[in-house]
Amino acid sequence: MDTDIVADTFESSQEAVAARIEEILDAVIGKDFDRLASYHLDGPKFTKFDDAEPLDRQDAETSARREAEQFAAVEDLHVGFDGLRIDVFGPVAIATGVFVWDCTVDLSPAGPVRPWCSWSTGVSG
Repeated sequence: MDTDIVADTFESSQEAVAARIEEILDAVIGKDFDRLASYHLDGPKFTKFDDAEPLDRQDAETSARREAEQFAAVEDLHVGFDGLRIDVFGPVAIATGVFVWDCTVDLSPAGPVRPWCSWSTGVSG
């Protein structure tokens, strides 16, 4: 039987990606940055843009540091995705949805916190 990476749904892989996304969100809520970092595919190809200044491309080390800094002032965080869709193409998954969140922010001494989303699974938010 031939595998069609475009037409086949790869349901077990979709479920595995959904479970990983839940683990990532749990790590974010718990401010477990070591566990969160373990889910990233860090290396020379890892880059991300953030919507917080500076708006430059960030490498893995800078990204991890900035994520921890941004969440330092956040309490009572609730996160999730509306309309989460996971498409699997053989060994690659693309997850898309609207990242929704709310929280309480202590603006002293950390300063303002802006929303962000970075996933090695291809989620955009």
